[in-house]
Amino acid sequence: LIVKLKGYDISDISRPNFSDIKNNWANGAINALVRKGIMKGYPDGTFKPDDLITRGEIAQVISFIDSSNHGSSPFSDISGHWAEKAITQEYLNGRIKGYQDGTFKPDNPITRAETVTMLNRLSNRETSAESLINVYIEIPYKDLDKSHWAYFQILEGSINHTFKRKEINNPEIWNNINN
Repeated sequence: LIVKLKGYDISDISRPNFSDIKNNWANGAINALVRKGIMKGYPDGTFKPDDLITRGEIAQVISFIDSSNHGSSPFSDISGHWAEKAITQEYLNGRIKGYQDGTFKPDNPITRAETVTMLNRLSNRETSAESLINVYIEIPYKDLDKSHWAYFQILEGSINHTFKRKEINNPEIWNNINN
């Protein structure tokens, strides 16, 4: 997702230098992220391409391509965590939020909805009900309806569209759905 979002070159499909990767469909993307210094793999020389990514790991990844800052976050469960600095940075940049109980749960696997929401925030992409006034959308997901907390975030991240907006911090107004 980061490779596509940033438009990185994925033409190098050679085997990455990790002990657990041979021929993998994602070699081009892995090589691009390693080349940019965004992902490094694990200390034991593995990349774990089939493992779930955690909330802390995604915060670390996006911290490499986002603005740095200094401050503190309100999360009660990140003190001393290896990704504490990245989590704090992305919280201060408005890319991530925690849970109502004041935690971030950095070692929990991240959901697709949480991921697309973070990436939309990173890209200053925002859609709301008002954004869709000029278009008709047939929802492509059987398990998604307007009651889901990330409904508009998922539409924003998964439906190719053109848009306009008055200012960068305003929600988009969709013009057209591109198939």
